[in-house]
Amino acid sequence: MQVQLIVANKNQNGQVIPIDVPAFRIGRAEDCHLRSDSSRVSAQHCVIHSHNNTVTVLDLGSESGTYVNGERITFPQTLKDGDEITVGKHRFIVSMKTGAA
Repeated sequence: MQVQLIVANKNQNGQVIPIDVPAFRIGRAEDCHLRSDSSRVSAQHCVIHSHNNTVTVLDLGSESGTYVNGERITFPQTLKDGDEITVGKHRFIVSMKTGAA
């Protein structure tokens, strides 16, 4: 399965970010796959896990929280195609495609 985040923010709308590792970390830390300089994003904010055609997102104890479809998550949340993830000021649409591209 091909998993991507599509940026839904005004100034970068439509930018595609491939999720090409099993545990894709978002945060301010240098070892994150997707880095932000926003003070509303924690150093290790959240992680997106992709395994056996299942994709989940887990908040890593961030102060401002991780949101799926507008609701703050407190446990691993299974994602589906079209879900919206909000991390600080950043909004992403989840895109999942199966089969040959």
